[in-house]
Amino acid sequence: MTNLSIDSAYLAALVWSAAILSARLMVLHILSVRSRLMVSFFATNEDKSTISLFQIVKIMLLGFGPDFGGKPFVERIMRITRNCAENEPHFLVLALLCGLAGN
Repeated sequence: MTNLSIDSAYLAALVWSAAILSARLMVLHILSVRSRLMVSFFATNEDKSTISLFQIVKIMLLGFGPDFGGKPFVERIMRITRNCAENEPHFLVLALLCGLAGN
């Protein structure tokens, strides 16, 4: 059996990359929620029944001011967020495998 090892600098770069990509995904989710609240674009009809809770969350997320484009912007952010969540883990695994294969 082959002993797999990876350079510590390469591993550190992968960990930092994963951390940065995770932080970006969190920011995109927060922006998505903020934009949804600003334009009242709810995912389901049940979400409309908890308006008082949404007002509190809207204040917490600074949901006032410009809405950056309304419903089309919300849909664009949803697609970007979904794309990041679905694809970036695969690229991180691919980078890890390339690092293991290179040694």
